[in-house]
Formats: sequence, C-alpha cells, structure tokens
Amino acid sequence: MIDVFVVDDHPIMVDGLVEAFKDKKDDINIVGHAFTGKKALEQLRETSAQVIILDLAMPGMNGVEVCTIIKKLYPEKKILVLTGESNVSLLKDVWISGADAILSKYCGKFEIIDTINKVLDNKRIIDKDIKHFFEEAMKND
Repeated sequence: MIDVFVVDDHPIMVDGLVEAFKDKKDDINIVGHAFTGKKALEQLRETSAQVIILDLAMPGMNGVEVCTIIKKLYPEKKILVLTGESNVSLLKDVWISGADAILSKYCGKFEIIDTINKVLDNKRIIDKDIKHFFEEAMKND
C-alpha cells in the first residue's frame, strides 16, 4: 500500500482524490490532507506518506515554497505536483525545487496511479499537457 498525503486549497480537489482512492483497490491510501502549505508542513511530521500530491497555486505559501521545504526536511518523500497552472515560471521553479512529477489537473485517476508508481521508482515525470510549457521555459534560460 502506498501512503499519499494531499495538499490543495480547493476542498473539492481533496474530496475528489479521497473518494477516487477510498476503496484502496489501487494500493493507494490517502493518509491525510491539508488546505494550506503551512498546515501540510505541520502534519507531515507525523505522517507515513511516501508521496505528496501538491497543488502549485495556493494562498500563503505556494507549491514551489512548500516543495522546497519538503525536499529539505524529507528528501525521501516524492512530490507529485497536480496543477491547473500554466505559468511557465512557476512550473520551472517547482521542477528545479525538486518536484518528482508535474501533472495537469485534467489527468485521470490511472495517470495519477501510474505517475505515483514511476516516482517511487525514482523517475521524474512531466505531463504531456505541461511538457511544451516546460520545454519553452528551459529554452529561454
């Protein structure tokens, strides 16, 4: 069973992920969630999460800041950024900060499962819907 923690400021996203994996048939166990980066950092100290599903655009601490701190405190945890964001600067910054995967919120459940398994196998993934934004950002450096 893979323990996953969800960080998103939209309750409907959190509820949707919890609902999608509640039967545990996919070997995914949602062990907790937070609606802010600050709360997530407090709760991650006491969780068994191997993977964090992290929103990028949040009030207060954004996903880049949260990713950076998590990777410093818990380098063994994998971070899957699940975002609707197309701001190339943010996408690039979260990748450089150590995100293991970036997926579009338009992806489906099975793409999330596949990506979780790949990041646990130490692969880094960029969703095909985001890849062109990312490639353009890296060219401009």
